[in-house]
Amino acid sequence: MTLIADTDPAAAAISTSRALYDSSEVVVLADPGDQAAISLGASAAVALGVPLLLSVPDVALGTEFERLGVTVVLAIGTDAAQGVPGGNGAQTVAVAADPSAVAEAIGVELAPAEPVATDELAAAFAALDPSAPVALVPADGAAEESNAESAPSATTLPEVRRPEALTGTLVLATSTPESLPGIATARAAGVPVQV
Repeated sequence: MTLIADTDPAAAAISTSRALYDSSEVVVLADPGDQAAISLGASAAVALGVPLLLSVPDVALGTEFERLGVTVVLAIGTDAAQGVPGGNGAQTVAVAADPSAVAEAIGVELAPAEPVATDELAAAFAALDPSAPVALVPADGAAEESNAESAPSATTLPEVRRPEALTGTLVLATSTPESLPGIATARAAGVPVQV
């Protein structure tokens, strides 16, 4: 049994990634102050089968990028790209926290979903299904308008090969905000989550 006891959402996301992924050339990085970015980041991560991490200037994030072997980062939200660790040479694809911009960047059609109340986000993340990707948006957070001119980097990801789903694993999670990225990462790895 592995316990992720981090109270900081960014640290919890890294710990979950470390527990479930040996490697991942692609990661989704969301602006931690933007619930729409985190929700759409969860949608993208599960659709692609890659970890969802939070964009924070922290040595631990750079260490996790190095451990995973990250070469491409999908940065969702206004400030997400600022958290990409320097010096690792990863290509950054920066997009607004907008369902159509995220869908275009990942090359996967995301079905529209009803806006989700804040207290129901954990259950919505746990219900994400890689075979039926949806664009989750929080009910109390507006998505950003997509502005292609503001993104200086590429706008689409290279093809991502989904890893085999982990079997024999179950994640038990709380419905607190620090659990959300970890729940998305578990679903991206094909692990069932019970909230």
